[in-house]
Amino acid sequence: MIGYKLLRADLSSLSDEHGRVQYGPDWVEVPGHGAYVALTLPGLLRRGLGDVLARVEYADLTGAVEDGDVVTARRVRVLQHVPVDIWAFVRAAIWGARQVLPSEGHPLRAACLQAVEAAERCVRERTPEAADEARAARRASWLAGTAEEAARWAAEAANQASWSAAESAKRASRAAPEAVSWAAEAARAAAWAVKWAPEGSRETDLARCILEQVMGAA
Repeated sequence: MIGYKLLRADLSSLSDEHGRVQYGPDWVEVPGHGAYVALTLPGLLRRGLGDVLARVEYADLTGAVEDGDVVTARRVRVLQHVPVDIWAFVRAAIWGARQVLPSEGHPLRAACLQAVEAAERCVRERTPEAADEARAARRASWLAGTAEEAARWAAEAANQASWSAAESAKRASRAAPEAVSWAAEAARAAAWAVKWAPEGSRETDLARCILEQVMGAA
């Protein structure tokens, strides 16, 4: 079974509750509840941001957590890993929001598209001006509905990430975690939009695709 983990730069675990676990290409037995393996972007970001995103194979579920976003497994090995930063998550969140934009002719499409495009401008420019545009677009799309939420949260994720890149170190220390949190909300909203669409079975596929976008965007 395939999942994802955020790790430190040396591929060790973020948590040292049961001693720091060193992951690698060989199978590792993880003590305690086992390794926390993410199946979705919100699950991946549940314990904060790491230096490296790893695609892992896992086996022997322990059952400590199995909530649709995260599972716990006794045995894990790393298949691939890439360094990540805030922007990798923001770009993936924007991609997910684009996948669930309302169709052409829908009355909410323009507001959602504006929010997504403002977020994309943030990624390109990373300036306070771009962040202001994303914030304004996010407010304009403050409408009920899961597709709209995906666009809104993606815009806010880009907004916060832009501020963290352009402002002082003190501001950046606050904005960076907020950007990651908004990116997670964007991904969750996108998955819900698919769940309630006619082809609801695509929810799991989209959740995995968003994570693969993080791998590719890093």
